[in-house]
Amino acid sequence: MGIISQEMKKANPNLAFIDSGMSATFALRRKEIVEEPPVVEMKDRWPALFTERQIVKEFTSLMSVDLNSFYEELDGNLQKLLLLYRSRRFDGNKEMMALLDSLDRDPSNQRKRTAVLLGLPWCMKEKPFPLLKMCEVRNVSNSNICSLLEKIVSLLRS
Repeated sequence: MGIISQEMKKANPNLAFIDSGMSATFALRRKEIVEEPPVVEMKDRWPALFTERQIVKEFTSLMSVDLNSFYEELDGNLQKLLLLYRSRRFDGNKEMMALLDSLDRDPSNQRKRTAVLLGLPWCMKEKPFPLLKMCEVRNVSNSNICSLLEKIVSLLRS
């Protein structure tokens, strides 16, 4: 078992140590994730990777943008983008229409963010990236979410 894994098992782990270790092992994790190991194995080997703190750090490393800043900018443009989406004609595009209809059932900020991000390729008349997938939490197991997150990180790093 790795030193980071041992530290994560402590009641009060040293976050600075974990941050440093995760930063130092970035390339190793990338190599492992590209090989698509089982989620359980990744969670056992890199438990810190499944914490909110490290997800934010991974996003920043991959995208060179702080995740919170990204969300602030996204939130500031949600209404404009949704108005743009609704003004366009998406006749024949069942996925985009379903996405917009989902906002009528659940107008939460999280759903709006999802709709805006998933709708961008269609709005720009591009094919959606095969990674983009919308699912209801009640239909998804924790391992499926983790698997999807692994694939996202893997594809972003490629």
